Amino acid sequence: MSCPSAVRRLESRDGRGETTRGEPCNRVLWGTSVLPKIFISYRRVDSAYAAHAIYDRLISHFGADSVVFDVHTIPLGANFKTYLSEQVSKCDVLLAVIGERWMEVSNEDGKRRLDNPLDFVRIEIHAALRQKITVIPVLTGNASMPEKATLPRGMKTLPDLNAAEVRSGPDFQTHLDRLIRGLDTILKAGRKNSPTKPSDGSASQPNRQAAAEAPPSPLRARSSGSDAKRRSATEQSESDTSAEVSQRKSMDLDLKLIPAGEFMMGSPESDNSARSTEQPQHPVKLTQPFYLGIHVVTQGQYATVMEDRPWHGREHVIDHPDCPATYVTWDDALAFCRKLGEQDGADYRLPSEAQWEYACRCGDATIYSFGNGAAELGEHAWYDGNAWDIGEAYPHAVGLKRPNPWGIYDMHGNVWEWCSDYWSTEYEANEVTDPTGPAYGNSRVLRGGSFGGDASGCRSAVRGGSRPDMRSNNTGFRVTRTCNESASQ
Repeated sequence: MSCPSAVRRLESRDGRGETTRGEPCNRVLWGTSVLPKIFISYRRVDSAYAAHAIYDRLISHFGADSVVFDVHTIPLGANFKTYLSEQVSKCDVLLAVIGERWMEVSNEDGKRRLDNPLDFVRIEIHAALRQKITVIPVLTGNASMPEKATLPRGMKTLPDLNAAEVRSGPDFQTHLDRLIRGLDTILKAGRKNSPTKPSDGSASQPNRQAAAEAPPSPLRARSSGSDAKRRSATEQSESDTSAEVSQRKSMDLDLKLIPAGEFMMGSPESDNSARSTEQPQHPVKLTQPFYLGIHVVTQGQYATVMEDRPWHGREHVIDHPDCPATYVTWDDALAFCRKLGEQDGADYRLPSEAQWEYACRCGDATIYSFGNGAAELGEHAWYDGNAWDIGEAYPHAVGLKRPNPWGIYDMHGNVWEWCSDYWSTEYEANEVTDPTGPAYGNSRVLRGGSFGGDASGCRSAVRGGSRPDMRSNNTGFRVTRTCNESASQ
């Protein structure tokens, strides 16, 4: 998909107006575009002249179709937060043009626009940082980098990024030349991730060298009934050594029988954290039981089946057999299911979105599988509060948190999970039986949230979508199998 060419910005550009709630807060980045795409984020009242000069220079070097300067039209009735985030998602680099008044521009009520969650500049930069798109602060006039303490949540990593200068004066053209050269280097290298480097976190990381050198072992799929005994990583038998636990996770694909049943899918209007994409809440009936992986597919399992390690050497990843397999596209996940099925004669698939949410909720209608409050989230999930924000900016080994009541681990946070459905921004309002999503589309559904998302982004109803060729450090998958298959038990 191509980004729109430059046009005039809407008058509500700086955050005035109202909207419904936006998309999941930690969408993943899109796949690489054919043409480089550069998004220019700026405030008209603060840095319009510099932004236009940068735009003119960029289109002369990269072409008009490669630069998003102003969003032309937000369709009537569309959620503008979602729309802006999607426009940012299609780009490789976002230039955050910062002038002298960038921080202090206020609305008519005297409040800073930057403190308004509906501020367009805030939406754009936050979307890029969340989606690990390269963000380059561009300082104009006498502007300096803002202090972290003055920035809203979700933008506090901005001062960590290396900034470019485009100052007026005799060096203006020199600054523009330097910016162009820097963009050339980034785009030619194909960099799509944020340049922010996470803390090493070596004290809590698994042994990378041992993981890299360990030969793959045969993968065994094991199924258990709904009454099977559950235990978390901290509840293992005293006879289990850490090496034995690691070997078991890497070699076994444990599946749990999920009974047929009914549930309410999506978020009710009473949920203040709900996004428009989670509504309307509607009844769903699943007429067939199914097996679901109690863990997301691990690096050890993926490497054993596919003989490939797409995450190796990438940012925000721990190379270890017990960590989730990431940087895996939707097509890669499907190929894993097919190849695993060829090995043991079973029909493995990605879960439908309805199957995923049903298994996450365990028949309850609460916001999380464990209740309505986020106070206990850290016991059940890896999210920004106990991962990204404390320097552990990577997916953690599976099974370290408490499972949900049906014995399924990491349904909240850690990594987004591919589902089989095409992505749609709205649900059917009527009762649906065994839904499989829209008949066609350009993107696929992602569920569960990630280690970089906040508490509201890890709720049972949260949903996201991305192109099937997308690879990201915060995206993985788990498998499902029909319960009447003859796979080894």
